[in-house]
Amino acid sequence: MNHSSPQELYFQQLLERTQHAMRRSSHVHSYMLRVGKVRIRLTFADGNTAAALMPALRHIAMPKETGSWKKSWEGDDEHLNPTPDEGAEYEFLIWDALISGVSLTPAPYEMKVMHYQGEILAMSNERICMSYAVGAGVLQMLDHRRKLGIIAISDHTLLDLTVLAAPFRLLFVWVLNAVAHPVVHAAAVGDAHGAVLLTGQSGSGKSSTALECLSAGLDFLGDDLCAISVGPRPPQVHSLYGTAKCHLHDCNRYPALSETLMTETHSNERKGVFQLLPKFQNQVAVQREIRAVLIPNHRSGKFGLTPGSAGMAIHGLASEATGKKDPSRRQVFQVLSALMKQVPVWTFHLGSDRARIPEVID
Repeated sequence: MNHSSPQELYFQQLLERTQHAMRRSSHVHSYMLRVGKVRIRLTFADGNTAAALMPALRHIAMPKETGSWKKSWEGDDEHLNPTPDEGAEYEFLIWDALISGVSLTPAPYEMKVMHYQGEILAMSNERICMSYAVGAGVLQMLDHRRKLGIIAISDHTLLDLTVLAAPFRLLFVWVLNAVAHPVVHAAAVGDAHGAVLLTGQSGSGKSSTALECLSAGLDFLGDDLCAISVGPRPPQVHSLYGTAKCHLHDCNRYPALSETLMTETHSNERKGVFQLLPKFQNQVAVQREIRAVLIPNHRSGKFGLTPGSAGMAIHGLASEATGKKDPSRRQVFQVLSALMKQVPVWTFHLGSDRARIPEVID
């Protein structure tokens, strides 16, 4: 008798279509990502989709050989239990429905059950997580027990810049939160001696502060999302994306970055994305020790640092970084609480002269 849940059954249906898409590919393209102690193998069914999504991740990736589809995820659950290729904790399988000719699995849900980030609450439980980005046509599922993620894309040529700048966003949240490397809502900048986290609500000045620091020669680890880890070594921040977003009307404030700017005229968000790699490969860092948490404040009119609130820092770091049904929420807040005991928290009053911002960080 089959006692699988509806979520598990749907995942299995999607996996079967994924295997079909992979078998139809003449060459798959694989990369190994490393975020702290976590390794994630990405396997793309085609090179075009890989070329579109990998630029934002190239600084944390090691390329692997292309080749024919290896049937590493075929078989029953017993075969699926071992860890993926070369000791990676997780594997993500990525395919394009248009290129492969394999249609997406019909959705067993209604739009009203979605979370604002696309997380499908009715199809998520402690084992299975699921999201669907309606505009982008991207279906993401993760099976924690199999340590396997699937990203099915309707047509990768229609992906907007926000997706290309931060691919697999929710999958990273689900995976890294589960292994005590939680994804936090923060920018991170610094130098060889360490980095600071910049956290706060959207519009607080995280991205602009990070871009000012990058333009001044400091290291960059992210403008919106990073991962962190604590103990037994000093707390660390881990970069996820080598990109930075900016409102188009502000992009000209960073002339040093102008060659890396990507825009799209059909987007309603009117945002640009700085594709920092490879031009700034010497400044896009992979990992740094966390020395402090700063909460930007651009409304006070003052400039400088004043003591900040650990509670506000935790609220900012956790904002948008955990799904409503994320089984790792408790562990995430335990890691954040531990971080607050190890590093100071400051309110960073940005003032009116943005050119002075890097001197405080430095």
